[in-house]
Amino acid sequence: MKRVSAFAALAALALAGTAHAQEMEEAPPEVDVPMAGEPAAPAAAPAAPVAAAVPAVAHKVIVGADGALQRPIGTLGEATGPGLGVLLRVEYNLIPNLNGTLRAGYVYSSPYEFDPGYEGVGENVSKHNLPIWVGGKYFVSDRIYGAAEAGLNIITTEVELHIFPYSNTHTSTAKKFGGTGGAGVVVGPVDIKAQLEILDFGHVSDSMAIMVNVGFNVLRS
Repeated sequence: MKRVSAFAALAALALAGTAHAQEMEEAPPEVDVPMAGEPAAPAAAPAAPVAAAVPAVAHKVIVGADGALQRPIGTLGEATGPGLGVLLRVEYNLIPNLNGTLRAGYVYSSPYEFDPGYEGVGENVSKHNLPIWVGGKYFVSDRIYGAAEAGLNIITTEVELHIFPYSNTHTSTAKKFGGTGGAGVVVGPVDIKAQLEILDFGHVSDSMAIMVNVGFNVLRS
């Protein structure tokens, strides 16, 4: 009889412990409610926003100058030497990531000397180009872009013929419609671009050159 009573007491204690555990699981978490007259704890301050870098395309108007190094290729490379020039550039942001561009300037191609193989006979050919190009720059990131231009090339060709002891120079000027296409990167105020230049769309294979531009943005607003 005593064993039965002890067993019943142990069972009752076990049931009471289980019921208490259930009550603890179902009870909602305690909320620290301030007493009347006690100031509430201050709310956590929001995190300070991280300053974003200003992308190159964020400027509405950009004015700059580009130095140009030109290397004729193909047939043009057999008719004139490397060129140097400077171009003024104006950009206007049309839509996000796209700038309209206008460039104009002067590119001088150094003389190329032809030797026909006769003593005392020679020919030098040099070119002067006044390009006026309209185009666009599309930014694929904050700094990297693709660019294309088209417009007028006012090309003056000087041919100097030497037949010892005489020399004669012939000059001709032609207006050709051409363009450029390439890619570049903007690092601060510096704009670097490599492009393929076609001086005359009517004679593509005879008027191609590689041009590298290193520009400096004087005004950005």
